[in-house]
Amino acid sequence: MAKQRYDGGAKIGHNSNLNGDEKFRLDGYIKELEREEYNRSIINGNITSIYRDAERRGFDTKALRALIRLRKMKKEERDSHCVILDAYMHALGEFSNTPLGQAMAAHGQQHPGEPGNPYD
Repeated sequence: MAKQRYDGGAKIGHNSNLNGDEKFRLDGYIKELEREEYNRSIINGNITSIYRDAERRGFDTKALRALIRLRKMKKEERDSHCVILDAYMHALGEFSNTPLGQAMAAHGQQHPGEPGNPYD
C-alpha cells in the first residue's frame, strides 16, 4: 500500500484547542475503538483456537481457510474465480491436478487444447 502524502490540510495540533463537547466526543471515539480492538483480539483468539482444534482432529487448516474465503464470495464470483484458477492451472500444465482434469482423465477424455484432442 502506498504511503499517503501530507496534503497540507489540518496542521499538527489543530485539535489541541477542543471545546468540552469535542473533547467528550474524542474521548468517546477512543474508548469505543479500544473496546472494539479488545473484542477483535478475543474473536481472533477464538478463531485460532477453532483452527487448532480442527488441525488436532486431522483437518487441513489451509483448506478450511480456503473454504471460508470461497464461502464469503457470491456464487457468481466464486464460480468465476474457480474457472480462472482452472484456466491458469491448465496453462501451466497442471490441469490434471484439478477435479475436472481428474474426472476427464478417469473417463479417458482429453482437455480442449491438449495435443491429440479430436474436438479441437
